[in-house]
Amino acid sequence: MEKSHWVVLSVVLSFLIVAKALSSTLQAIIFVGCLSVDGTTTANCQNFTLIPYRVYVQPVSPAASTLAAVIWICVHLKLEQTFPNFLETVKIVTRKLFFYKDSFLVVWLIIYYSIVFFTDTSRPGASDYIVLPIELATSTALMYVLNYRRAPSNTDKDNFPGIGRFYKAILVVWAVHNFYHVLEDTIYVGLNIYTFSSKKFHNHIKAWHSVNLLFLVIACTYRYLLGNFFLTKFSCSLKKKEYLILRDEDDDMRLPYIPYADIDDVL
Repeated sequence: MEKSHWVVLSVVLSFLIVAKALSSTLQAIIFVGCLSVDGTTTANCQNFTLIPYRVYVQPVSPAASTLAAVIWICVHLKLEQTFPNFLETVKIVTRKLFFYKDSFLVVWLIIYYSIVFFTDTSRPGASDYIVLPIELATSTALMYVLNYRRAPSNTDKDNFPGIGRFYKAILVVWAVHNFYHVLEDTIYVGLNIYTFSSKKFHNHIKAWHSVNLLFLVIACTYRYLLGNFFLTKFSCSLKKKEYLILRDEDDDMRLPYIPYADIDDVL
């Protein structure tokens, strides 16, 4: 990749990261506002009017995450570290037990988001549930790519200017975003349990509430896994001590030494 291309991509990345950070902040304000004013956690509450057009804020953060993750994966694979490339990363993770554990959770969450979207496409804010599965998949792909690659260095003249700062910014924003989802979903589970236990519902509504709570717990679990990975990766970059965060029990913790590494070193 030419450095002139990096200049353009860095501007786009800056815009997406800022858009993600701002929209996530607005989401948090909407969440707290709706919770305190209407006693609901949705963006469709009636009495919270501080932020107009708030239902259109919901899809911005996952959409910005998706685009930024795809761009960063492409950029990161073009750095001086030639191993592993994307196909080698796919070959490595598909032989790991943790990949199938993660995939089990991701597949069920994508099914859940799709059901929520298609059961009521006219609901304000429903578009959020069609963007979330894509965001979840790209964040997972980003996690796997970063797991096997070292943090880019600002002092390496072969690297793009400012690459290390972008790397740290992405790790921090992605960690905060996922931990926020953990907090939001946890509160939502608590409110649903309270509503579920204090009111009488028809059997089919009770069944949906139970399924909804189950999937929210799964979402909390996986979001915590993502947030913990990005936060740990950020800590490693500050300490300049890199190791494999995602690994099976019999894997070596050390990252493959570049440029002498071979794919057999991490299989």
